[in-house]
Amino acid sequence: MIGSQIGSYRIEKLLGEGGMGTVYLATDNIQRQVAVKALRPQLTHDENRLDRFRSEAVALGRLHHPNIASLFHLLEENDNLYMVMEFVDGQTLDDLISQNGALPPRLALDILVDGLQGFEHAHSRGVIHRDIKASNLMVSAEGTTKIMDFGIARMDGAARLTQAGRQIGTLEYMSPEQVQGGEQDARSDIYSLGILLFELLTGRVPFTDASDFELMRAHLEKAPASIRHFVPSLPAALDDVIAKALAKDPNDRFQNVTELRSALEAIALDLPVTAALSTPPPVTIPTRSTSLGTPKARHTLIEAEPEDRYATRLQGSGLPTPPAPPVVPVAPPVAVQPPPAPAVTAPPKRFPTLAAVGGVVLVLIGILAWAMMRSTPQSAAPNRKQPNAVVKKAPRKRSAVAAQKPKPQVRRAAPRRRIVERTRPRRAPREVASKRPVAKRPIARPAQRAATSSSEKAALRALIKNN
Repeated sequence: MIGSQIGSYRIEKLLGEGGMGTVYLATDNIQRQVAVKALRPQLTHDENRLDRFRSEAVALGRLHHPNIASLFHLLEENDNLYMVMEFVDGQTLDDLISQNGALPPRLALDILVDGLQGFEHAHSRGVIHRDIKASNLMVSAEGTTKIMDFGIARMDGAARLTQAGRQIGTLEYMSPEQVQGGEQDARSDIYSLGILLFELLTGRVPFTDASDFELMRAHLEKAPASIRHFVPSLPAALDDVIAKALAKDPNDRFQNVTELRSALEAIALDLPVTAALSTPPPVTIPTRSTSLGTPKARHTLIEAEPEDRYATRLQGSGLPTPPAPPVVPVAPPVAVQPPPAPAVTAPPKRFPTLAAVGGVVLVLIGILAWAMMRSTPQSAAPNRKQPNAVVKKAPRKRSAVAAQKPKPQVRRAAPRRRIVERTRPRRAPREVASKRPVAKRPIARPAQRAATSSSEKAALRALIKNN
């Protein structure tokens, strides 16, 4: 079969085998992976098996829900029947429990509540699963719970394929009415869901008798043990939900899946959120492998179809865990030297430049003053006055023309290397003897005017020296 073509599907590899059929991984003409379930060649002439195979396909064809594995096509080719279905990449709940034991309560409720929506949809379409167990539900890689294997499902109004009084199903999960071979409805699935909830929370099923007879008797007569006997930290409300779901009388159970889902959602609100399992946590309670010895095969009755996990089980233990991503060696961190900090250069100072310019100006002023002093008689220089000192001078006699002539305005040079200009105290104006009679004198000659000009130059030189 590997490498052969069935319709538009190319068979890639074997996924698993069961008593009724074989499941292969295939690829269609749009490169989509699908699961192809083929009826065993030796059963193709058994009309009862052919009817069951077709019945499963019809039941799946009526269901379209995200929590149910979809059926794409039913093919009849090469004197055989083939069901083309959705390939679910993930793990069965049976695999999760085998690897981790009891699941954290919030995670267990989240998984089951998600799957209950698929059962609500199936029951609303008149489809009763009748074979609910941990190996028939999967958690996909995206975290969605998927319902698988409707091989013994019964539809309302369909002809019975099992004789009255004969049992069909898996004994650990069968309801009392299913054990007795009576009529079954949605409440029979609710009983099986109660068994599954017990197993998710404790890591074991409530009834573990060794023989088929003892198992059937336990479902009819025994009350299940409290889940708190195995996991004391579980809330008491979960005990009440499980006791109601596992009531012997169907009228005492939840009457539909919606009631069961609402009760579990209310309890989940008070439980801490748990991350999805990435590695198996340490098991602190007895599991099936420790308390019961080596795990034994499920008690599937001979009248029921042998376990057949299309697209869900591989030989022996179900769909394998998705391969872990390859471990890529990580090089040791290399110390990275930070780049040297750029040298910070101080901005050029403007003060030396200004000082140099000021020095040049002062030198020029000094040269100019020196030239003026050489061209003026020394006798005309006024007395030098000390700064901030008051010097009293005797009034000297001045000519009338000199007294009337206004004093020349001399601009003082800027102080040397001073930021704030000092205000020089103003010299008190000289008193002019206006009351004295002024004798008439002849008009000054040019020589006298030159002398007066010389005195003015002397005053200018004195000012320059004082500054």
